[in-house]
Amino acid sequence: MVERLTDSAAMVILFAQDEARRMHWNFVGSEMLLLGLVSEKTGLGAVALTDSGVTLENARAAVDAIDGYGTDPLAAKIPYTLRAKKILVHANNYSYKSEFEEIDSEHLLLGLIHEAEENLNAPSGRVAQMFRSAGVAARALHNLGVDLAALRGGVLDLIQSEPILIQKYKHYVEKQHAKAARHYRFYKTPLEEVFKGSRVNFSDEQYRDRYLEVEEELRKEHFPLLKQALFKKFEYACKLANLEGKPRSARPEDPEELFGSKP
Repeated sequence: MVERLTDSAAMVILFAQDEARRMHWNFVGSEMLLLGLVSEKTGLGAVALTDSGVTLENARAAVDAIDGYGTDPLAAKIPYTLRAKKILVHANNYSYKSEFEEIDSEHLLLGLIHEAEENLNAPSGRVAQMFRSAGVAARALHNLGVDLAALRGGVLDLIQSEPILIQKYKHYVEKQHAKAARHYRFYKTPLEEVFKGSRVNFSDEQYRDRYLEVEEELRKEHFPLLKQALFKKFEYACKLANLEGKPRSARPEDPEELFGSKP
């Protein structure tokens, strides 16, 4: 899952670990993820929290009032609590529901809201008990007067806003272009380039047959990946063209003309 984090989401995780060290706790809990989201500042998660009146200062004050400071020694590797792991799982699920392949800061915030709502939406007569069992992040947001349903709506509105979608589609067109170029390079790499510096004598039939086999393996491995990347690039480019109102002539060539069918 880590390799699917965007730069923004990765920074949230790093800031969360820094907050754990600041508070002298040897774990990353939901409250550290909340503070990490606010600290990151540029992602949609941070923007949605700021729009709801959450700042780093008041979030830290709310968390510190509940959690206090620990006495744990500082550690290089800090584990996640079970609650924080659940938030990451929810974030992963939200990223799969979207059409983009990566986990971004807004998915982390949606995961945090999901986990908070599971505990705070208590049946009648058990509110106090459920509130005590809720995570520190959920209780901190409640104490700051944040309406979780409104916060979720704000995140979803940001995700679906046209400027954000245009930015996302541009990013994914570039990403798929780079991926296709990489696989095309492997797909078209000649033997001499693959084995440069290996002192292979290509006039030797025995060696040449073996390296022809290796070359064929490279082709088989990278061809479907190249095909998939090109189709995804075409799909995102068409959606981007629709959003920006570009004419059909401005769109890229359909990969079906090259490959005959979708992967």
